[in-house]
Amino acid sequence: MNELTVSQIYDKIKDDTRIAEYKIYEDLFNGDHFTAFSIKAEEFKDKYARLRYITCNFTGLVSKVIADMLFGEPVAIIDKENQDFINAVVFENKLDTLFYEHSIANSYYGDNLFKIRVENNYVKIEDASPMLYVPELDPHNVRAKPKRIHLVSTYTKGDDKYLIVETHEPPFVRMRVAKITKDGVTQISNKAFEGISGIKYADSVDTKVNRYLVIHVPNWKTRGHFGISDFKDIKELVFALNNRMTKTDNILDKHSDPILAVPSGVLDEEGKVQKKAFTMFEMDDKGNKPEYIVWNANLDNAIAEIDKIVEFLFMFSETSPDALGMGKNGIAESGRALKMRLLRTIAKRNRKKLYYDEAIKELIFVTELLVKANPAYKVTDELSSVPVPKPQPPTTSWQDGVVNDETERVDIAIKKIDAGILSKKKAVMELENVEEDEADTILKEVSEEDKAAADFTSFVDNKGGDNPPDDKDDKGGKTNKNKNAADK
Repeated sequence: MNELTVSQIYDKIKDDTRIAEYKIYEDLFNGDHFTAFSIKAEEFKDKYARLRYITCNFTGLVSKVIADMLFGEPVAIIDKENQDFINAVVFENKLDTLFYEHSIANSYYGDNLFKIRVENNYVKIEDASPMLYVPELDPHNVRAKPKRIHLVSTYTKGDDKYLIVETHEPPFVRMRVAKITKDGVTQISNKAFEGISGIKYADSVDTKVNRYLVIHVPNWKTRGHFGISDFKDIKELVFALNNRMTKTDNILDKHSDPILAVPSGVLDEEGKVQKKAFTMFEMDDKGNKPEYIVWNANLDNAIAEIDKIVEFLFMFSETSPDALGMGKNGIAESGRALKMRLLRTIAKRNRKKLYYDEAIKELIFVTELLVKANPAYKVTDELSSVPVPKPQPPTTSWQDGVVNDETERVDIAIKKIDAGILSKKKAVMELENVEEDEADTILKEVSEEDKAAADFTSFVDNKGGDNPPDDKDDKGGKTNKNKNAADK
């Protein structure tokens, strides 16, 4: 497969509907629904021009809830041989926060990117917008790795606009720049672009790693898709909810200031109200009297439709109302009961976890390979004791994304220990979220306290009784016997 030229890449992204959809989904997440739906249908602007548009940002809620369940509790990245290196990578790149923010964007875009780059010999891990992503895929094998990955961005200076193409073809990363004109694009040298912008790009860099430094993470996908947004199945429902709320709100406003209707004779010839008419007036033969014209605001059907739309939004977004504390059955009485109510939401979270688990392992593995292959590269200065890694994919440990019921966890651990299927050390490690060494320390402290408590109990039994045995405390025994005899 021949490499795409800069002109071909520009033509590929110019009218790409995928990139247009990204913009719509981003506006939906940010609550700018008027803009999002106006992109879809221009007549929308005219239809709602005189109405105060009400936005119900259910879409933003969907992305935040699932991100909370996925990365609200940090994922543990484990590799005993490289643990110090991994800990340094996580700390220096703030990966716990990066994963959380990455998953929010992944939810609304439908896919997202991790990118490894080197700056002044420091290895950096960042996220990159999927709007930049242009892979060269085999149309006959969509599951095969791309032949090349292009990251496409633009640079503007004055009236001039430039296209920047960063091409990843392991082990090389190449940079190309072109000026965008009304007729298309014209490639220029990186040296010429440096003179224009002050930004220096190397023509080509050998990473010495035969893996991509760009890692694509789908939200979830089917054959032939880059990824599918969490908003795909609900955007029409969100439009319907906003529409119904907007119309209902404006109807109520319109009829909040009713008109007063009066019988003839109340207004004078100039159309002004006669004061005496309100002190006393006569009803005509038809019984007419002053009264407000009040519209019978029968909005039951509108409210019923809103309730049904909200129900459908929860259903098709796979978001349980219990995740928001809006369950109809009240507060769950146990962690297990809550998990049963969150079954579909947990399944959705686990689906996303499949893609992220693979991506995180690849991300750490490629970072290790990059540092190993390039001795000048490093992840930190302060942690000077961090050894050069022995590259290998790590393991991961995930929480279930649901708030822990500590009482239930302890009860389950006790039952497992009693049944002989769980050691006390493992139970401490799970319940206290500590490593093996710390669990040993905790168990040793508990054992010493138990022993001290047992010695104290033994002392009380021997010294504190009214009539201790003769063979243990003869003097005390005789004293007590004499006392007992005196009492008798």
